[in-house]
Amino acid sequence: MQEIINNIASPAWWFSAILIAILVNLVSAYAKPWTDKVLSHISTAWRNRTERDRQKFNAAVAILVQSPQSLAFAFEEEVRSRLRAIIFYLFVVIFLLFSIGLPTTPSASFERFSPYWLIVIGIKVATLLVFLFATMEHREAMRQSALLRMARRQLAEGSGVKRDG
Repeated sequence: MQEIINNIASPAWWFSAILIAILVNLVSAYAKPWTDKVLSHISTAWRNRTERDRQKFNAAVAILVQSPQSLAFAFEEEVRSRLRAIIFYLFVVIFLLFSIGLPTTPSASFERFSPYWLIVIGIKVATLLVFLFATMEHREAMRQSALLRMARRQLAEGSGVKRDG
């Protein structure tokens, strides 16, 4: 603590702090137009992508509203995606429980680079991959659910019947 106080009291520390502050200010003045340009391109691309996704979503909702059969198929697809996600999550839990039961240090009979370690690493990679698949299926189920909610809301507004969606 005394060393910090001594450093703050020294003129060399103050000179270097002021010099660094001036340098940072100069660098930021030159970097600001470049970063503004890059961020505006990212923002424009993000806005275009969001608008394109919104148009696709609205087109899908319009198809569901026009055809009761496609509405039923969309509901089945949502249920199927939810079930697949649940099954994948169950596999993740099984893999995690199985990998917890595996010893983390090799016994004297295991060599340093034995096939045992390949199996352990394979189980952990499989767990990660199955978790990613489960997350993708869950996301697809949520997308289907949003489509169905919007289509049901539009059908209820169009027919004058109020439904919870």
